[in-house]
Amino acid sequence: MENLRSVGAKVSAVAAAVSREETYAEKLQSVPELVALGPLFRSSEPVELTESETEYVVRCVKHCFPQHLVLQVK
Repeated sequence: MENLRSVGAKVSAVAAAVSREETYAEKLQSVPELVALGPLFRSSEPVELTESETEYVVRCVKHCFPQHLVLQVK
């Protein structure tokens, strides 16, 4: 029974990653300068660049294209 739960959790994580990457792909394709880079290969999870206790919270997402790397800073 525990194996089924862990498999279910893994499937949910993969589905969330796919929907996150699809969302990023749609948003990135709406930027004319990024369309020329080709199809989006992969996007990372957001990584916090600052501590959460600070006044400003800065996060970075890496978007990998076939020949380019785009860093999105929020």
